[in-house]
Amino acid sequence: MPAVSKAVLLNVGAFLSDNNIRRSVGAFSYNFASASANVVTNFFTLNPGETVSWLTPMAESSITFLSCNGELDLSVVLRPSGGYSLGVKKLHIVDSDVGQLTLTNPGVSAVNVSIIQA
Repeated sequence: MPAVSKAVLLNVGAFLSDNNIRRSVGAFSYNFASASANVVTNFFTLNPGETVSWLTPMAESSITFLSCNGELDLSVVLRPSGGYSLGVKKLHIVDSDVGQLTLTNPGVSAVNVSIIQA
């Protein structure tokens, strides 16, 4: 019986628009295999002023996607060491091993958050 494997597949098309005429300028496909044969998905709402620390349940990750519908302050802790902080408005992708994400909603409206990790 073959071993079970999980992955996140990403297809990205890049387009430029000029006077409502769209032209394709690139297409990219990436396959991020799960280091621990698992894919984690989390969906939640972050209320105004709320902070959430999300610890990855995986021993090792190869990709982490964060998608949101509003502005967030994001702090990323990388394994085995390092990290950074930045503001995110729609999407953030990390192709390094992420240990923890800390998200803060600095706005006045609730923000829906999706995290996918493999």
